[in-house]
Amino acid sequence: VYKRQVIHRRWALLLDSGLIFIRDIAAGSGRHRLEQIWRIGPDFRIQALAPGVVSFATEDGDQLDCVSPQGPVWAREIFESDWSPRYGARQSAPVVQFVAETEAPCERALALRPGRVGAARQAALELLEDGRGEDLSVYRFDDEGFNLTLCFHDKAGAWSFGQVKSDARLLAWEHGKTGSRLLAASASFLEIGGERVFQDAAAIERFEWDARTGADATAAGAAKTAKTSILEELGPELTPAHSERHA
Repeated sequence: VYKRQVIHRRWALLLDSGLIFIRDIAAGSGRHRLEQIWRIGPDFRIQALAPGVVSFATEDGDQLDCVSPQGPVWAREIFESDWSPRYGARQSAPVVQFVAETEAPCERALALRPGRVGAARQAALELLEDGRGEDLSVYRFDDEGFNLTLCFHDKAGAWSFGQVKSDARLLAWEHGKTGSRLLAASASFLEIGGERVFQDAAAIERFEWDARTGADATAAGAAKTAKTSILEELGPELTPAHSERHA
């Protein structure tokens, strides 16, 4: 039952806010036991534990939150394991492991939120749409005063989710205390609420918009003609909370 081949693919995003978002895809078929293992530095110890969030802290006041989507398929395990800083030396370090016995293809994501002990936090990561590494997957990360929506499209062509239509392979919408930002990667158009934000004859490698600095793109014409007033009117949610996706 476990002999069918599985191919692992990984997305890793580092945001200016310091948030690290990692998305793992197990492409293939058949039923498999899958493990996602995160080894934490030996100076960290568990500070707080909640459904979907485990927080680690050091004696110096550094904090690391591991935030994952909740659900019945993946089980979370936390334990101590040996870590070797050099040959012949061993230290005990915490490990966070997610385990599932499930059908491929499938995917699993984790958000790592570094910071300082004492900062107000109530983080959550939700999988709004599960494309299982083959279609459209949408994630939403929420923290105190910070919101992030990520749309991944794993095949060519247009997609829609709520008020958003695009053919972007990756669409990221970030909203925080310092303003809003948008990133579209490998996209020829973006439409929100029936209005075109930008459009180009071919897919643009990168289109970015920042509320403080404006639009920028690998195709200069797309940035100049972009209707960014649409983005200026958006709040934390790029899409309604209960959006319906239409292929």
